[in-house]
Amino acid sequence: MRSLAGDLPRARYMALRTLRDMDGEPIDQALVVRFLEDASFTGERVVELHLHGGRATVSRVLRELAALPGLRMAEPGEFTRRAVHAGRMDLAQAESLADLIDAETEMQRAQALALLNGELSRKVALWRERLIEALATIEASIDFSDEADVPETVGSGLDRAFVALADEFSGLSATRSFGRSLREGFTVAIVGPPNAGKSTLLNRMAGEDVAISSPVPGTTRDLIRVQVDMLGLPVWLVDTAGLRDTEDQIESIGVARARAAAAAADLRLLVESADARWTGEPAQASEGDIRVWLKADIGVGRGDVSVSVREDKGVDQLRQAIFDRLQLRAPASSVMATERQAAHLDRAASLLRIGAFENRPEIVAEHVRQAARELELVVGAVDVEQVLDDVFSRFCIGK
Repeated sequence: MRSLAGDLPRARYMALRTLRDMDGEPIDQALVVRFLEDASFTGERVVELHLHGGRATVSRVLRELAALPGLRMAEPGEFTRRAVHAGRMDLAQAESLADLIDAETEMQRAQALALLNGELSRKVALWRERLIEALATIEASIDFSDEADVPETVGSGLDRAFVALADEFSGLSATRSFGRSLREGFTVAIVGPPNAGKSTLLNRMAGEDVAISSPVPGTTRDLIRVQVDMLGLPVWLVDTAGLRDTEDQIESIGVARARAAAAAADLRLLVESADARWTGEPAQASEGDIRVWLKADIGVGRGDVSVSVREDKGVDQLRQAIFDRLQLRAPASSVMATERQAAHLDRAASLLRIGAFENRPEIVAEHVRQAARELELVVGAVDVEQVLDDVFSRFCIGK
């Protein structure tokens, strides 16, 4: 490294250095910082080069580094994986770091940061501590059953405690659906009759022309999806074909896809306007849908929100309504489980519920022990290379 950056600064201090190639020609002026063991992200000795960031500069520095003996490009997620192995963070925090890197909206950032700061890890640690205490009591009753001062365990209240604890596990596991939508985006389908102004509304909310807007009915014949930041929530808006009976074979396929998209969406905007009314109650209507009256500038009508894209009225109110409806589904807990974490929590809950109704303390103890192991797997407290391979495959190269 000294051949590239010259004398390195003292640990944890930044210094300006001129990076040079093997022939001594300058490449870039960079800030260099050095970390000792147990003071870096990975817990290893590390030197960071803060470059100006142009592609040519980065590529040139990487070529120079690759030419140095003993150096190679990091694998995807390798630095974070090393941090986990070094005990700098647990697996749940590592997963949240990947979410934080990918975060595009405020709520994605806040959720990932809460997990990175260890909220889930602390909750799991407390649960595990309660299980270990219960396990110690059960095993004491087994080993010292002839002692008068050892309490009866099975049937003495631990069964109710196990069921209550299992309910806590299941409560966090149930947040996986909202958590998945927060990571991947909620789906909001714009559904209505032809020529109601669905595509115009989509373009306005997306801030760009992503769908063809035309006064000719039946212009939209396929699903058009665009992701938007809905006041901090990631939302996929889906423009659909106008719902009507048609003999046009291509349009009928679009109508069928529109109905399927509406049925699968997290939320539906049921739109109509003065010149495009529903001929009957839409089949996709369900509790929580938002009725939107479009083209309010040419006539008033029924709806939870009235919007005139032409006059730029009601769009902000519609955004707020979408946000409010989706927020109603948010769990009370600020921590939301991933699919992997939820699967371990489900298994831990199932083991406790089964153990709660066992009469033999040896069997109860084994169920509690396995439940504790499932909690350990949530935060990666045991050696699980296959799980690590799956988690870190999501990371970008290096990080």
